[in-house]
Amino acid sequence: MTTSHPPAAAPTRGDDPQLTIAEYFARSFEFPTDLVRGRLLRDEPPSPEHGMIAPNIGMALKLWARTGDHGVVTTNDACVITDPVRHTV
Repeated sequence: MTTSHPPAAAPTRGDDPQLTIAEYFARSFEFPTDLVRGRLLRDEPPSPEHGMIAPNIGMALKLWARTGDHGVVTTNDACVITDPVRHTV
């Protein structure tokens, strides 16, 4: 199955102000976003295939994580801070 999506907005330009993680979480957006090294990026909408595959992968990872001390599994817009120094969510 093939779908087409509108293109994601281009990353902010180098002269645009960068956001901190605190500023990012304090704002609200009308569309899905990511914060990558202080730059606000607009997310593309996921495809229907993504919606069918992602839960299966999440469940497999959750079952594996339960077998030992393997951490936690999060999915779908969990807002995980992946790099606090470079302001990436």
